[in-house]
Amino acid sequence: MNSFNEIQTKEGYLQRLNLLTPASQARWGKMNVQQMLNHLNELFLTATGQKAVKDSVGVKMLSIVVGGVFKKRIIHSKKPFPKGIGNAPLPAAADFETEKGLLVGSLLNCKPSQFTKKSLSVFGKMSPELWDKFLVRQFEHHLSQFGV
Repeated sequence: MNSFNEIQTKEGYLQRLNLLTPASQARWGKMNVQQMLNHLNELFLTATGQKAVKDSVGVKMLSIVVGGVFKKRIIHSKKPFPKGIGNAPLPAAADFETEKGLLVGSLLNCKPSQFTKKSLSVFGKMSPELWDKFLVRQFEHHLSQFGV
């Protein structure tokens, strides 16, 4: 499986990101390309502990009950994410060049060993290794969503 520890993984994602334009259209889902870039940026901020996740009591309880199952089925699975599954509320339209520049910077400076051990919504407690796998799966899903 790909990892952000591998330079070829980072280079591959950088090449694919450079194929995106402000006019890139999603093959499925509700996100536009700016929102997708913002979503990936927000995940990097969360993975590195720069942004705290504020879950409701219900989500925290759900993570205790089914977090392990979700990790196994979603993060550890070899199957692609299902198309069109919901996620966090969509951000307002962001500036394409700004979001792309932030994401490229995050990719270039990414060190999975520095990922947090804090929880992520229904997945519960995450390790740096789980964050790495999750982010790789997110990149694959969303770049494929936009045909790159």
